[in-house]
Amino acid sequence: MTQRILRTTLALAFLALAGCGGQADAPALQTMSGAAESVAPSQLRLGTPLTNDQARAAQGYRPGVVHERQEAARVLAEGTALVIDTRDREQVRLVFNNIYREPTPALAWTGSHAAGIPGTTSPAFKAAVIQRVNWFRAMAGLRATVRLSDAYSAKAQHAALMMSVAGQLSHTPPPSWKFYTQEGAQAANASNLALGIHGPDTVDGYIQDDGDNNAAVGHRRWIFHPNTLVMGTGDVPSGAIDGRQVAASNALWVTDTDYWGPRTPVRDDFVAWPASGYVPYSTVYERWSLSYPNADFSQAKISVTRDGVPVGLAIETIIPDVGENTIVWKMPVIDGTRKHPRPTADVRYRVSVSNVVVAQRARSFDYEVTVFDPAVATPGRALPVASAPTLVRAGQPYTARIDALPGASAYSLTEYLRTPLAATRAAPIDAGTWTTANGGHHAIIDRGALRFYVDGNWEPQSATLNKTLYVASGAAKVLVTRSMGLATKDQAFRVQASSDDGANWRDLYQETGRDVRGPLTGKLSVALDDYSGKIVKLRLVADASGPAYVGADTGWTVSEVGFEGVDELGQGRELRSASGEFTLTPARAGNYLLLPRAELHGLYDTDVGHPALVVVDGAVLTGPRAAYTITRPGGLLTIVDNSGRDGTQTVRDPFRLDFTDVTLAFDVDGNAGQTYRLYRAAFNRTPDTGGIAFWIRSMDGGLTLENMARDFSRSDEFITLYGAAPTHSQIITAIYRNVLKRPPDEAGAAYWLQHLANGMPIERLLVEFSESPENKKQVAAEIALGIAYPRQ
Repeated sequence: MTQRILRTTLALAFLALAGCGGQADAPALQTMSGAAESVAPSQLRLGTPLTNDQARAAQGYRPGVVHERQEAARVLAEGTALVIDTRDREQVRLVFNNIYREPTPALAWTGSHAAGIPGTTSPAFKAAVIQRVNWFRAMAGLRATVRLSDAYSAKAQHAALMMSVAGQLSHTPPPSWKFYTQEGAQAANASNLALGIHGPDTVDGYIQDDGDNNAAVGHRRWIFHPNTLVMGTGDVPSGAIDGRQVAASNALWVTDTDYWGPRTPVRDDFVAWPASGYVPYSTVYERWSLSYPNADFSQAKISVTRDGVPVGLAIETIIPDVGENTIVWKMPVIDGTRKHPRPTADVRYRVSVSNVVVAQRARSFDYEVTVFDPAVATPGRALPVASAPTLVRAGQPYTARIDALPGASAYSLTEYLRTPLAATRAAPIDAGTWTTANGGHHAIIDRGALRFYVDGNWEPQSATLNKTLYVASGAAKVLVTRSMGLATKDQAFRVQASSDDGANWRDLYQETGRDVRGPLTGKLSVALDDYSGKIVKLRLVADASGPAYVGADTGWTVSEVGFEGVDELGQGRELRSASGEFTLTPARAGNYLLLPRAELHGLYDTDVGHPALVVVDGAVLTGPRAAYTITRPGGLLTIVDNSGRDGTQTVRDPFRLDFTDVTLAFDVDGNAGQTYRLYRAAFNRTPDTGGIAFWIRSMDGGLTLENMARDFSRSDEFITLYGAAPTHSQIITAIYRNVLKRPPDEAGAAYWLQHLANGMPIERLLVEFSESPENKKQVAAEIALGIAYPRQ
């Protein structure tokens, strides 16, 4: 029976953050299951941050004693320093999209909850955690060359396992804890600790530093200490032990014995988050902070404006002795996840922190923060431009170029084969064509259709097309045949596109329910004009923001998806070049797209630039000529492999096609056609395959048609056919009959007799007849489907 159910509100998404040693709260969201590999940072639990005394103790620091960094000789190889100019919107955007958003490598955990084995994780996974640390540090203007310590990471693995199994967080875990080890206890006393998450996203959680016990943003302060050079990470996924589920965990070793040496210079003198300059909105949190060494913030005042309008804020209790002294305040313009909402346009904040006492003198710190959406390109940005010939032949090399771009250290060109998609049945509804997401509830793919309906689960449901699309026309459309059943006005069906490989999605079309039982059926024609010339992904989404009808007879059903003016792109082939010049040799005929990118400063790529479109003429044929059917409707050559192996190929302007046994020549006005006609004219017969092959190759090698005609006229076969010493009249009559298949007309005979009398050689006369319009017309049908000769 269809039911009407009210969706629970965002109050479900409260944060479950606790101090070290606290009991884990029950999951509040239906998505928070014990089996989840990780959860969003807003749902993690953070421990109480380390104090400076704890950090000193963790490193064995003693006042007055010279203390060397413990792991200086045991860190992994240092990577390239990351420097970000936050004044440059496009640079911040590109680094975020290329480096921050880089996919997380496989965890590859070798441990076991049940057996108490800390194990290890893949080097790439650990490197991704430290890369996220360095991204935040570079944004904040700090030295972003933090390296990974093998020893710290090994000990942090022990700590992460202990926290996961205990379901608690403690910098001083007691020996009574299950799987307690001294290595784990040491790491716990030197690390930021988190439950409910692991990997790079944990770093975001530490920077956000949510929860009542984190008003000092201590985890953020340790990650942002200017002197840090070495860290370690321990990461454990969720799992099960003793019949219960346990959460994922992270221990990020953050204490470094260089903390108490001279302060490493920083970009802005102070350290703030969000940093001065352009900052992606998803990394801007409710708590803002400013740090300065030995600063007294007790009498400080803070004022903030948003686009010139004053903003109310609340200063948190000032807590010293956690990294560098810091003042923290809460901003009100934050959404339910305690993050900055996605802005529709760049938002500029002006921050002034005044009356800060440093060395007994009052100071002010003034800076601007511009919060922006990194999915929105910077107006006027420079993009690479590709150029290439518009028409090339299969198997023949050609040169493509990318124009020089300031700051580029290298260039890349990705070659795609384009295949037009049909208006109907272009995207069969099956598991190979669509990737669906529904929180583990009903199967969205059902009997050849996509089924979107609420079945007690209000999470968004989606079906993403597993095709990379190129919008080839300004009038391109997505054609979606759908039926709407019973749905409320709070239920919606959307057609969405993404131009950044699924990082951000935009609604192309949206419709809501009508509270009417009768179905609404029809084909939606959804315009793609905003994406003309771009590569996109497509997905269909259904969601509910309030009351919703529940049951399989409600919601939306999609039975067919087609396209107009859209191509599917095949597997891309990427080429790189320091100069921006590329040599390509296409193996297969078809329409190709060449997408240019430039690598900037050796670290990250630009967005895709202006592409080049190349038509490759020819075909790839893996069988003998007899295995194919060749037709030429409408001037296009269509080649069908009767075995199905090579499929059907269409060639617009064929030249030479190589089968396994013969070459088929289509240059009817070139060497092959001229050779065929001359052979026919000279010997009044169809050329033999061996002879035609020899003379075509001779022509390809530089032999002139007149020299070939001279050789023919001196051959035994020619002499037998025309006589050893024919008169001018005899030779003209014979050529007319053999070549044009008719007797000479009076005017024509007189014309050629005069030329012969004036010294025209026989070979020239033979060429004139073989290349005459009349002879070309006669022979055209014989060679319309190619001139076959044996391959070498």
